[in-house]
Amino acid sequence: MTPPYINRVWQQGRVTSTPTIKSISSRTKVTAFQISTVETWKTGDGTVKERKNRVQVEVVGRDAEKTYEEVKLGSWVTLEGYIRSEQFKGQDLMKLRTLSVHVWSE
Repeated sequence: MTPPYINRVWQQGRVTSTPTIKSISSRTKVTAFQISTVETWKTGDGTVKERKNRVQVEVVGRDAEKTYEEVKLGSWVTLEGYIRSEQFKGQDLMKLRTLSVHVWSE
């Protein structure tokens, strides 16, 4: 029997856009912002490579307002969530939908 696929990710990064909040129904809100992360790896010859990534984050539901109040431009966050693929203006976008958000300072 094949084990079930679990789409769960942990991501840390610095907030690079001002968080926004909007209502998607009378009881549900969404807070959105971007974080910047750095990915590093070694090539076969031992050279270290680095790439910066920007990740679009959406916090949906009960934690949206708390996140909007706590997350500020430039703060560090640790996120736990899942990846969701969406189409927008003909482009495929990968979004991180959060299960938990932890804001911390240096």
